[in-house]
Amino acid sequence: MSSAPPPPPPMMKAGKSSAKPAKSNPTLTGTLQQGIATSSIASNLPNFKAAAFYNNKSKFGTGLSNQGATCYMNSFLQTLYLTPEFRSLIYKWRIGKGKGENPTYSIPYQLQRLFARMQLGMYPAVETKDLTNSFGWKEGESFEQHDVQELMKVLFDALERTFTNSSKNSGESNAALSVNELYQGILKDYIQCKVCEKMSARDDLFNDLSLVVRDMTSLEESLGAFILPEILEGDNQYFCTDCGKKADAFKGLKLAKLPPILTLQLKRFDYDYATLRRIKLNNRMTFPMVLDMSPYLDNDSPSENVYDLLSVLIHSGGAMGGHYFAYIHDVTKDQWVKVNDSLVTPINPADIEAMFGEDAGPGKNPPISSTNAYMLVYRKRNIGFEKGTEISPEDIPQEIKDEIQKENDEWIKERDEFVRRRDNLALKIIYGSETFYININKFQTLADATALAHSTLTNPPASENKTEGENKTEDNKTDGNKTESTPTETKESENKVPKVPFKFPLQDIRLRGWNAFTNSPGEIYTEEDLSKKLDELHFHSTKPLLLETRLPGESFPLPSTKMIVRIMRLDENDEFLPPSDIHVEKDGT
Repeated sequence: MSSAPPPPPPMMKAGKSSAKPAKSNPTLTGTLQQGIATSSIASNLPNFKAAAFYNNKSKFGTGLSNQGATCYMNSFLQTLYLTPEFRSLIYKWRIGKGKGENPTYSIPYQLQRLFARMQLGMYPAVETKDLTNSFGWKEGESFEQHDVQELMKVLFDALERTFTNSSKNSGESNAALSVNELYQGILKDYIQCKVCEKMSARDDLFNDLSLVVRDMTSLEESLGAFILPEILEGDNQYFCTDCGKKADAFKGLKLAKLPPILTLQLKRFDYDYATLRRIKLNNRMTFPMVLDMSPYLDNDSPSENVYDLLSVLIHSGGAMGGHYFAYIHDVTKDQWVKVNDSLVTPINPADIEAMFGEDAGPGKNPPISSTNAYMLVYRKRNIGFEKGTEISPEDIPQEIKDEIQKENDEWIKERDEFVRRRDNLALKIIYGSETFYININKFQTLADATALAHSTLTNPPASENKTEGENKTEDNKTDGNKTESTPTETKESENKVPKVPFKFPLQDIRLRGWNAFTNSPGEIYTEEDLSKKLDELHFHSTKPLLLETRLPGESFPLPSTKMIVRIMRLDENDEFLPPSDIHVEKDGT
């Protein structure tokens, strides 16, 4: 039996090199510059067994847990997931069955599992650790914020490399898959002589366009500046081989071909040479919901190039740290949502305008808000999936669907047990000189609690009492993956029920409050209170209640007109003396 390939090398950081990955195990490597330093809002590691994990999944989508400082990655992954063409592409890929294939370090396979969980899973948020492990990340790298633009580049390169290699190993099933066909465009880098108009040009590929924010008021203005050529003149003249001499020339970029998914990087992070500091530009720069790219294309390009805004990736904070989230158009539901780590909530498209940025006010004060768009993703119209079209899970590998079904079954089981324990009240019942507990749901009524106490006395549990004194309650237990309960619950085997035969019918008993401080009867509940839920009556776990009985024809005791006042006394050394209780009329002075 062949051994599994070794773990992949870690993702490279700025100024460091990485060993080349094995051909059978391409990994996410490349230069990941730390465009933003360690987050200033360090999050706690996610605990999926916390109460929030058992909330129902939002109908607007599934969140991604933050591993420490991975909010930048979460917003990007959500954008990829809610790009129908990309998700469909990932679902169609198949991992090879060869001996060199290792699912643990396969990026597309872990993306499949992640996206499938987000689509088919029942939980409100999912982990990304399996995916980052496939990147080759070490544990500490989840606490470092990287540059999203570079993450996109190295991720797409790794996927394209994997698709190419796996198509050779797996036949034709992966041959037609290509990330580049979705995200890659062509730029023409040219120099044109102003005298003879001869042009020298070369084609460059791009996955995103970096657009200037400084001194720009709109995306359209910045796009115009992007393709505006500079003039080479004076000492910087261009030597034209056709003219045989130096001549003035135009040097610039032309958009030769646009991809179906157009990514625009807004250069909000800059360097202030006066202060020698990194800065963030928060000035206002508008961007449209519908973008016509025709004016910015080379003349030979097709005329229909209309794009709809798909995602707004947002940074909140300064140049040295902050938080990332995104506003994304869920095409499958035709709904705009805000994705903020584990939370997915609906938004109004009008909310997007708040992410344009904010110009300095009177007196050139700095902008008030540092929350604004830093990356925009546009999707070309009429490229496949229409609004409201769900992405079929048929292409998801069956083994992944089976795995998710098992996780859903286990989650339902854990969720139901969690809810049962969370809503359980262990009410302490005092009867004569004895006490016992009843476990009851807080959404049941006081009448239900009375009936349960009566049933417990008339039909005590078969198990013998094993402890003396007051009953014990079960402590919260955590065993690695399973958290049991937060509220208190009493085991039947630990519940001491009076052994004296109980002959009173249900109508001749009642529950009333018990003052544990003074060891005396407390509030009396009315007939109306009997139909109220225990939660409405503000009952808490282990609340003490007095069980009163009456003989046929008798009435229950009336509320006492007196109250007990406990007096605490101090001696000459300011030490407490034994307390004294006095009985006074409630309406006394």
